[in-house]
Amino acid sequence: MKREKAEAFISAVVKLRENMSDELAAEYPALFPEYKENKEYKENERVNHGGALFKATKAHKPTKGSKPTGKSAHFAKLGK
Repeated sequence: MKREKAEAFISAVVKLRENMSDELAAEYPALFPEYKENKEYKENERVNHGGALFKATKAHKPTKGSKPTGKSAHFAKLGK
């Protein structure tokens, strides 16, 4: 695949993932960026962590050692 086609494909995937419902997105966590400590997260931003998808419940910057969980005050787990 040529670089131009690869870049167009990646751009299309990014647009599709941003418009997916949470239910559908939860089936494809690998399409979303990996969680990173010390990164500013916007409210409703979705991240992949440990093969599961999480959604930021409010804008925040996680502290060192914090990670998304199903019981996190800053992230909600999507899907099962």
